[in-house]
Amino acid sequence: MLEGLLFAIAIFMMTAGIIALIFCCISKLMNPKRREKYYVILPLYEDSEPSALISSALEKRNLLGETPYCEIIAVNCGLSHETFTFLVNLYGKNHMFSLVSPTDMLSLLTFK
Repeated sequence: MLEGLLFAIAIFMMTAGIIALIFCCISKLMNPKRREKYYVILPLYEDSEPSALISSALEKRNLLGETPYCEIIAVNCGLSHETFTFLVNLYGKNHMFSLVSPTDMLSLLTFK
């Protein structure tokens, strides 16, 4: 008698576990993870080694695999013309990031 009761409880628990597992799988498939686009804003000054800042930000973005969701915006906050031209020639041709002035930064950001 006791064995029959324990067997019935075990069957009930296995059935409940299988139903819960199926429910979790279906709910995960029905609601895929949404990825939101985000921005990394880097203020660049002449004494802050701007090429090292941009290189490290690009490496971290690529390492995390966030390339289509992350946009890097480098803001010119007092760079010399030579440094600005160097950064545009080094990184800007591949469209890896946006190099803008502080007044143009708001036009890049889009809010919903």
